[in-house]
Amino acid sequence: MAVRRCLLWPDTRLRTRAAPVEAITDEIRAIWTDMIDTMEAMPGVGLAAPQIGVMVRLAVVDASDARGLAVRMANPDILHASIELRSHEEASPNLPGVSAAIFGPLSEAGVNVDMIVQNIAEDGRTDMTFSLPVDQVARAGKAVQAAKDAGTINFHDLIADEGVSKVSVVGIGMRSHAGVAARMFKALSDEGINIKVITTSEIKISVLIDRKYMELAVQTLHDAFGLERA
Repeated sequence: MAVRRCLLWPDTRLRTRAAPVEAITDEIRAIWTDMIDTMEAMPGVGLAAPQIGVMVRLAVVDASDARGLAVRMANPDILHASIELRSHEEASPNLPGVSAAIFGPLSEAGVNVDMIVQNIAEDGRTDMTFSLPVDQVARAGKAVQAAKDAGTINFHDLIADEGVSKVSVVGIGMRSHAGVAARMFKALSDEGINIKVITTSEIKISVLIDRKYMELAVQTLHDAFGLERA
């Protein structure tokens, strides 16, 4: 389809509430396609329709390693949100180059970033969530704060949560086997384990959960997928 031009802050449309989607039409599907093309061209992991000047509640997200697994959303609602450690760049302006400005200093400081999730806020700002080893928390905080002090990035708050762990289901045949994610999420739900963050790829589904549930989650998924018979 087409790569569309992204609006730049402080365009007032980035601060305007979008209209709900009344029905999934060919026009809506075409917008989704353009949004995915635009997101890939950035490149990015998520895009909301108002960012390209379309004032309806549409979004696309692709957090997979291999790409090509974009999720299309209409009228999305946040049911719960929060985030191996979770460092959280909160309310960074939705401007070109922000991601590079954040992760460049982290790379230079030798911080190993793993899961990355970006949420687009209604006011044109973003929440950037990423995970990293617990022993690199202080180093990451210093690197990001130094970048802010130098004026290369700006953010409202930096939140670190060391009380989380990452659990993954991995398998080369996952893409061709339907229901893997559903089985994983149901198994965790049945044990009362809340999922804070989800990332996916062609061969892996990873979740962040409260660290106190890590052993229970591993055993639960071990049983759910019959690994004791392997």
